[in-house]
Amino acid sequence: MRSLITFGLGLFLITGCSSPEIKNIDSWGSSIVFLGDTVSAANGVGEGETFPALIAKKTNFPVINISKVETSSQTVERLSDVFLENPMMVVIVIGATDFINGVSVEETKENLELIVFMVQRENAIAVIVSPDSGILLRNYLAVCREVADSYGAVLIPHVLSGVSDSQKYKIGRVQPNADGHKIVAKRVWKYLKPVIELNHKQRSM
Repeated sequence: MRSLITFGLGLFLITGCSSPEIKNIDSWGSSIVFLGDTVSAANGVGEGETFPALIAKKTNFPVINISKVETSSQTVERLSDVFLENPMMVVIVIGATDFINGVSVEETKENLELIVFMVQRENAIAVIVSPDSGILLRNYLAVCREVADSYGAVLIPHVLSGVSDSQKYKIGRVQPNADGHKIVAKRVWKYLKPVIELNHKQRSM
């Protein structure tokens, strides 16, 4: 699997959103798909209260949230569902459920690499949302950054900072409550908006 995943790579880390090094920035897909776990799923909140639903109100692209409370290995098994939606962009939110279930960071990284590779093979932009937050999940930022560095993906760090480590904004161990989703939505949109604008510019050329 490793040789398959690393074929044809060598791009640079994307942490801003105006860089021409974002792979597939000129994607002609027609939707934005959120593929995630307990952080982006409607877990303890209404469907319309999740941060993907809040972001859907800010863009003209159809936003499809197919997140579930599942491990990253289970998410890999559902990749075919993503591509049925003809995505321009896939926002990948994994790691938190792995953490809760004791899945190693190394296994999460392997699954993240595979997901990003498959998304980019379908000519969509891959966006990696790091679940790092304070002491909880702190090891995931380095993993997400390394994968973004290798694959030319967009990296969104620290979205759960002050959320998953605060009883005011979370349900259970890490998942956001309705107010937590509002915070996450603002942080994620800060990165997505310029990527969407750049994609529109590239498609108009």
